[in-house]
Amino acid sequence: MKKFLITVLWISAVIAITLWLKPDLREQFIEFLDQAGVVEKKKIFYVYKWRETNGAWQYTQTLPPEGIEYEVVEARTDVNILPRNPR
Repeated sequence: MKKFLITVLWISAVIAITLWLKPDLREQFIEFLDQAGVVEKKKIFYVYKWRETNGAWQYTQTLPPEGIEYEVVEARTDVNILPRNPR
C-alpha cells in the first residue's frame, strides 16, 4: 500500500510540474476538464474600447481604424459589459 501511495504521489507531482511548465498543455488540460464537467473554465475574452470622431464610445472585437487610440478591455461571458438598448 505504501508503494502504491508513493507511486501515485510521484505521478501527480510529474503531471503538476509538466502542466506548470507548459502553458499550452495546461490550457488543453483545463479545456478537457471543462468538457468533462469537472471544472468550469473562465469564459474571458478581450474587446477594444475606442472613441469615434463624434465622441461616441465603441466596444468591438476587431481593431479600430488605424490611427485611433484604443484600450484593451477584459470581458466575461457571464457578465453584461454594456447596458441594454432601451428600444
